[in-house]
Amino acid sequence: MRLASTALGGKLRGDYIPDWLPPRPLLIGHLAAKDVLTSVSSLGQGVDPAEGWNYLVDALTAREARIDVGVDGATVRRILEQLATRARTSASGLGPVAFDAIVLAFHAVCSYYPDPEAFILLQRLPGLQVYEPGQNTRIFVDEDLADVLRAGEIVDFVSAPFAGQFDHLSGWKTLLGGLGMGVAVHRLDKMQVSFSGIDSALRQVLSRGERFQELAAELLRILLYDGNIVGSSFSVQSVVFPTLEFGKGAAAGSVSLLDCIIEVLDVGELNDATAVPLMRNCVIERIEGVAGIDELASSRFDRCSFGAFSESAANMSSILSLPVPDYHRVTLSILQKLYAQSGKGRKENAFYRGALSQGQRDLVPQVLARLRVEGVAWPSRNHGTILWSANRVMSRRVRAILSSPTTSRDSLLSQ
Repeated sequence: MRLASTALGGKLRGDYIPDWLPPRPLLIGHLAAKDVLTSVSSLGQGVDPAEGWNYLVDALTAREARIDVGVDGATVRRILEQLATRARTSASGLGPVAFDAIVLAFHAVCSYYPDPEAFILLQRLPGLQVYEPGQNTRIFVDEDLADVLRAGEIVDFVSAPFAGQFDHLSGWKTLLGGLGMGVAVHRLDKMQVSFSGIDSALRQVLSRGERFQELAAELLRILLYDGNIVGSSFSVQSVVFPTLEFGKGAAAGSVSLLDCIIEVLDVGELNDATAVPLMRNCVIERIEGVAGIDELASSRFDRCSFGAFSESAANMSSILSLPVPDYHRVTLSILQKLYAQSGKGRKENAFYRGALSQGQRDLVPQVLARLRVEGVAWPSRNHGTILWSANRVMSRRVRAILSSPTTSRDSLLSQ
């Protein structure tokens, strides 16, 4: 997507915003001011969001490095990751953080306190803006950027769980979102950290007791996202999970979740309901991949409450019963699944599920190819799985189609 030259006072003429980067004015303005959009645009389209965001943070922190004071881009990133971890204790996950905390983060990373030149760097750290001038506090400018940075200390801990101190990795109110989870797995894969390494880190956390249950929850989520079997038996209580996603082959039948809130439970890759943790008194706001609780086996859910099901038979039935051609119906069903949840890619096989006839399933590749050509969605690969991501710039167009499914004249609906 090309950014209009008028969007930010004409400063960005010639720059492109990749589809995986949400076009939020505050975020884009901040990145433009730091002069990193041109670098990011070189990645092109079709990049996995986790890979793209990881590259973006590297470019952003490298731009702010001060070699003259011995601080390179990797060090700037580690300082920001420490601050993002500290911000997890706030309700928003964005802060505020006191400037004293920034100084302490610098000391924790560099092993010395900043000199006057380094203080200048700390005053203008990328990704942060002044929150309360009188209190000299900062807050992260964007939720996705903070989420990517939160993944950093998780990755550092997993790679060296027996080194250093990690007492500050506790008391969190904010866990990794779907994007942060993807970045954590992407970075661990690049470092060739195996299942045994992550499992060893989890066992180390469990040995420290309930104080670190949020960290244990993060490692559980990484293992499941990556399709692993969690053999440890433990409980997590009163934690809010933004996502809990099961990769192909994942299982955690010996884990219990008590009084937790799970905003999105993605079980689309599961064939065996016993792979799901035992859940008691949990609130599950949305379930991806099934049409009802019977498909999951009710024995895994004790006194739980449920919100929406993404594969709702009622939703699919209403779309498939519309008096329109099959191509039209298949396009509507894919758009609904693709745009139902902001910021999250959908596995390609999800578009074939539901009450589609064989003839309608045969139309799915054609519809997906059309969405890609029109710039409505794009594919990427994650662990060998094809993910389709929505281009949020097209949200208004898609909402108009879904709100008038039989009368819309949008070209997407024409075969």
